[in-house]
Amino acid sequence: MKKSSTRAWLSLLCCLLANLIYCGFINNQMALLLDPICTALNFPRALFSSLQSLTPIVNAIISMFFMKFMTKLGLRRMAIIGGIAIVCFTVLYYLAGKVPSAAIVFIGLAQIILAFNMSWATAMTANIVITNWFAKSTGTLISLYAAAGGIGGVIAAPLVGKWVASVGWQTTMFYFIIASAATLLIFILLFKAAPGENECRVWEGEGSDEAAGEVVGLTYAQAKKTPNFLFCAFLCVGLGVFMYPPMMTLAAYCSDVGLVEIAGVAMSVVFAAQIIVNLPLGALVEKIGLKATMIPIFLAFLAAMLALALAPSKGVIFFAAVCVGAAFAVINVLTALLIGEIFGNRDFAGIQAKFYVFMIVGMIIGPPIFNAVYDLAGSYKPVFIANACAMVLMILAMFAATKKIDFSKYSN
Repeated sequence: MKKSSTRAWLSLLCCLLANLIYCGFINNQMALLLDPICTALNFPRALFSSLQSLTPIVNAIISMFFMKFMTKLGLRRMAIIGGIAIVCFTVLYYLAGKVPSAAIVFIGLAQIILAFNMSWATAMTANIVITNWFAKSTGTLISLYAAAGGIGGVIAAPLVGKWVASVGWQTTMFYFIIASAATLLIFILLFKAAPGENECRVWEGEGSDEAAGEVVGLTYAQAKKTPNFLFCAFLCVGLGVFMYPPMMTLAAYCSDVGLVEIAGVAMSVVFAAQIIVNLPLGALVEKIGLKATMIPIFLAFLAAMLALALAPSKGVIFFAAVCVGAAFAVINVLTALLIGEIFGNRDFAGIQAKFYVFMIVGMIIGPPIFNAVYDLAGSYKPVFIANACAMVLMILAMFAATKKIDFSKYSN
């Protein structure tokens, strides 16, 4: 008789730790190292930003072939390679400080290698692992995973800032090497991607058909032929184009409107809001549905964009920070939640890989468009108004995307 395994919980803890360290503790703190690195290495910021842009580009390419890699390598091996990638990333940055003449090569290579971590050892892999191991409450666990990165960011930001000020960016990067290597070791020892022959999923046999272990829903080939897929693709691209750039530019906006003194506090509010929204988000979706959960967040974001455009003030900026943080929480989990509610669990990994690529493409093109408008207009006002209008389209797309699909019409 098959028995559920404690390995499910250990594997989930590995995923939470990886997100806390890889994303919250290291990736999200690279902004704090931008000025010290550019100053020490005499790098123009534009050059450094260009090197960093290699990561999402390579990430998008790798993610297009996620399923082929998973078939050939297996999810556990991919996750371990992703862990090795971020160790190499931190080592290469450390070497860039030691050998300034080759810094551009080391940093460029580091950013390319980081893409393997972003694709293979973070959200996409964790979401698949959660659906492999747990028969229900997957939305709640996916939200918990996303919140771990925000918690890591809140904990790490003051710590990393103190390190940079006291011991410098190179020693800080050495600490990153230790943290990433320790996380990788724990991952290798405890992580398992899916139940074995003598193991069953946690909560299997309880509740709904999916909780009973039944595979329901559409394959990727079937899903892409439905109108729902097109609307979901628009939502995923929209996350990157419309909802991601304001988070990246909120601090700069504070400076533009003469409120630079609150920029740091505003960004803290963003990350706090992300955590607060992430924790109950999956449970809310499971209880009241994706549409009823997401549309209020879209409406709040719409209101924030209009307020920033038309009436900038401290109160408006803090309100916008809350809404932008909530939007960032949505970015972290929406692709997985869309699949679970709309397309079922039959081909979760295959469909998620495609939606993830759509989102990354949006993140690649969104910020340059956002800032190009700023350069032309001298203000973020036009793009904030455009984003508010785009939220109307996102809301309409959410209604269309969540229209129920009759799975019985599709052959097994």
